[in-house]
Amino acid sequence: MKKIFNIALSASMLLAGSTACDDQLDVVNPNQQTTLTFGTTSSELDEVILACYNRIRICNTMLLDIDRYGAKFGEQWCAVRAAEVRFCRAYNYYRLARVYGGVPLRTEHSGASGGISDGAVAEDIPMERASEQDTYRFILEDLSLAAEYLPEFWPLKWKGRATELSAWAFISRIALYAEDWDLAKQAADKCAELGAGLAPDYAALFDATKGQDNSKEVLFATYYLQGKLAHNYDRRMRPIG
Repeated sequence: MKKIFNIALSASMLLAGSTACDDQLDVVNPNQQTTLTFGTTSSELDEVILACYNRIRICNTMLLDIDRYGAKFGEQWCAVRAAEVRFCRAYNYYRLARVYGGVPLRTEHSGASGGISDGAVAEDIPMERASEQDTYRFILEDLSLAAEYLPEFWPLKWKGRATELSAWAFISRIALYAEDWDLAKQAADKCAELGAGLAPDYAALFDATKGQDNSKEVLFATYYLQGKLAHNYDRRMRPIG
């Protein structure tokens, strides 16, 4: 049986939170995040710089390799692969922008190895932070290209990969951060055109045993196979013990 774990933080989780904040023990009270201090080298529980830029480098390297070797696989194959990569890169830049605002925008054309500050490109030494608006604009450009080339549906064996609907849903969210209300509405309307909608029972979204068809409500999800693939989503959302 497949289980879908949507990203949600319920009031009950907050009430059950431990008073500890110990990553090694996997216990964190989400309320404490409001009192943690942001410094010049760390944002405590929201720290995402290293992980996100590592993933961005991988995305950039993939885009470079598509340019270099893509002719072997065909134009359509390359267009879809690049769209998937841009969707992933946009997600990681979103995680950075959500915490830090404007960030350095490293791309496949930045540096010799997909955005590494290796001295090969003068602008990378060091690369200045983009403004917050320019960062969101860059994310929206990636997502717009993703929406253009991502398929509407994947075969069942590839269920869970980003689709055209996933990209438009993400565009709508990022447009809200960018305060582009017209784009947010336009993207949301596009989601409705592509079949997005509300499921009959909201609570059943979080319980795969209910047998409800959640396909209209789930815009992008990570799927786990019960008994085969584990997850640690609740790692920071449970009391000790």
